[in-house]
Amino acid sequence: MFFYTKNEYLNFILNVIEKITQIQIQKIIYIVYSYFLLFEKKIADINFETWRWGPVIYRLWKKHTMFSANNVSLSFDKSTYNRFSSLYSSENKKINYYFFIKIKVLRYCSDLSWTNTLKKTL
Repeated sequence: MFFYTKNEYLNFILNVIEKITQIQIQKIIYIVYSYFLLFEKKIADINFETWRWGPVIYRLWKKHTMFSANNVSLSFDKSTYNRFSSLYSSENKKINYYFFIKIKVLRYCSDLSWTNTLKKTL
């Protein structure tokens, strides 16, 4: 999916991705991690396993198994957001707020060790 303006992106986030499943979390982390690895610098030491439905961080998956296919409840640290909020315009604040909620799961994924990958072909 491609967005031509910030408003299109904001509308997508506000109207479509208000709730998030564990599979979506795994994919968001993988996409963000891959982007930074390719275009910026490595942001964390995350080792993904290859599963049938895409890349998975096992410990994160294990923590979210109780949600099954339901939405995962995410918490948000408002004090951290407030520290940085004065630096951005109101559009950027909205983008950063939703991005921060979805990316915060990286914190406890950075020290995972590599495990075997799925060898089964699809």
